[in-house]
Amino acid sequence: MNTTQKAEKIFAEGHAAHQRGDVGRAAAAYQQVLEISPTHADALHLLGVIALSQSRLPLAEELITRSLTHRPHLLPALANLGLLYRRTGRHDEALAVYQRGLQVQDNHLSLLLGMAEALHDKNTFEEAHVYFVKAAQHHAHDAGAWHGVARNALRLGLIEDADNANAKALHSNPAHRLYRNTQGLILQNKKQFSDAKNIFESLHAEDPDNPQWLINLGLLELSLGDYARGFAHYDARHNLAAIFPHMPVWRGEDLSRATLLVHGEQGLGDCLLFARFLPHVAARAQKVIITADPTLIPLLRRSFPHLHVASRLEALPAADVQTVLLSLPHHLGVSEPAQTITPYLVANPVMQAAWAEKLGKFPKPWVGVAWAGNPDHVTDYQRSVGMHRLLSTLQPFVGAGTFFSLQKNADEDALQKNYPFVISLAPHLNSYDDTAALLTQLNTLVCSDTSLVHAAGALGVPCHVLLHHDPFWVFGTAGDKTPWYPTLTLHRQPSPRDWAGCLQSLIKKLF
Repeated sequence: MNTTQKAEKIFAEGHAAHQRGDVGRAAAAYQQVLEISPTHADALHLLGVIALSQSRLPLAEELITRSLTHRPHLLPALANLGLLYRRTGRHDEALAVYQRGLQVQDNHLSLLLGMAEALHDKNTFEEAHVYFVKAAQHHAHDAGAWHGVARNALRLGLIEDADNANAKALHSNPAHRLYRNTQGLILQNKKQFSDAKNIFESLHAEDPDNPQWLINLGLLELSLGDYARGFAHYDARHNLAAIFPHMPVWRGEDLSRATLLVHGEQGLGDCLLFARFLPHVAARAQKVIITADPTLIPLLRRSFPHLHVASRLEALPAADVQTVLLSLPHHLGVSEPAQTITPYLVANPVMQAAWAEKLGKFPKPWVGVAWAGNPDHVTDYQRSVGMHRLLSTLQPFVGAGTFFSLQKNADEDALQKNYPFVISLAPHLNSYDDTAALLTQLNTLVCSDTSLVHAAGALGVPCHVLLHHDPFWVFGTAGDKTPWYPTLTLHRQPSPRDWAGCLQSLIKKLF
């Protein structure tokens, strides 16, 4: 037996061990192969796969890259290199690797799904849909491909497409928990709330250690107005003791002699919404410290002068116990909106006067507009109405007042060219102190579901909110009002993706 044959024999034994799950024996065999044949691409690749499974990412990248040096068209290695790039947030590099492989074999399942997932990671759901569908069509037996179609179609608001695709995944594996969870989300989008709730409850009963089932159950309960249960179940989203193990976690105990650290979490809108609970915890604690995004700090300090507000980008202040902001209602036992007071934010009076002077030369009513949220947010595709859709709807009403854009990161050239009747104020909004002061001077705000909505509601400013078919829980599931923000008027899509119907409702109530 020559050295090549010996290497192949050892590789085959290692590969068989790998398939049995004996990773240690497989790794040892692959190492042996490389001692005999250092350029053995399959051994390099699979040793890299083992390193990837163990989260030894630099080593995995080195080994898989070396394998491709010797066999540039080793498609499984390209697929795994793309996966590694995705896991390290290098989505553009992942896309390039997947594209390189698909040029060799355009129907390769792992490459198609990898390409689709990388595009999904970037929130480019339309492009991802093309690759998910192609994977499912070429590999109709693969339940994972159909589940990918379903998950992505949900993000696009294609609810029937999602339902049909997920049915095929469930047909292949009816007990699969992820497929059943997706079915629960589909049923929630179809307003079949009881059936969706049953799925999330059964998943939690079967698999109590997975917090995702309780998170989804909690969000559904919050949407339905079952706030006490919803907040309790939604609390499963964090294991604070694991994140910050140096400090005990507060779960409702006496705080009369304690300093409580409240970690700000999630987006700006979440912080503004849940800030209403800060006076409740301040009344129970010796001292309360809250960490927040720097742009919110001046506004929060003025609104809650008895609290210590710190930047969440800096070192954590010393405290006796800790919690997270969105857990306050559950541990306080204050879960109903009627138990909180609105408005609760206080704008800067000097800035208010400055804005009043700037706007004073324009005819009233003064209407603020914004059409998009954070583009990195996973639901932004669904919840953002878009500049052209909103402003072309408002264009016939030029002369009925003055429209001001509060839209950050807008295409200012396109705005000025296509909608010169809109005056852009966004470049002058340097912090939420600026924004809050401006909002208080407007007669109303017209806005997609963004943090501006929460700021307006918390300041008591009238606001017309444009909602997609399955909106954030605070807006409930029906009606044009929310108990959390009395000054908001809600306009809902009558059906998924139906912005025209939503905007028709706006025009009837705005003018």
